Amino acid sequence: MAVRHLTIAGICLIFIIHYVYTASVATTTAAANHHTTTAAANHHTTTKRHHHHGHHVTHSAEKIENDHLYFHYDGYSIEKLLVVKQHTTCYAYPLSSMEIQNIHKPGTILGLEAHVLHQIQIDAYYNWTHDDISVRSTYYTKFCPHDGRVFRVHRL
Repeated sequence: MAVRHLTIAGICLIFIIHYVYTASVATTTAAANHHTTTAAANHHTTTKRHHHHGHHVTHSAEKIENDHLYFHYDGYSIEKLLVVKQHTTCYAYPLSSMEIQNIHKPGTILGLEAHVLHQIQIDAYYNWTHDDISVRSTYYTKFCPHDGRVFRVHRL
């Protein structure tokens, strides 16, 4: 009985050794095939290198421009204005009765914003004081900085 167990143990040991050797050879061969290739034309072995580089961004010498514009309409103000704030400068645009009725429609507000920006671009405005805008709405008092400039945009 002991001989039979030793025979079975020996066969298992041979199988394990054969399995480990085969796996080792397969791994070594796979690694060798992965890292080396034979160039058929030159008949020499070259090694492929795997480079892992991060994403490189080229920076332009041109300065990045950022700007922020805020538009505000106060429906409770004495005079209905669309006020635009850019940094510490405010531009107040008086609204017509038709614009007041349609101010909450997306097409109207976007059109008014574009129109007011155009008026500002062509310098169609005049000086106003912070008191001028504060009288019309307490919110405008908070919206437009005290140390900033205020302009009234012409309706054209």
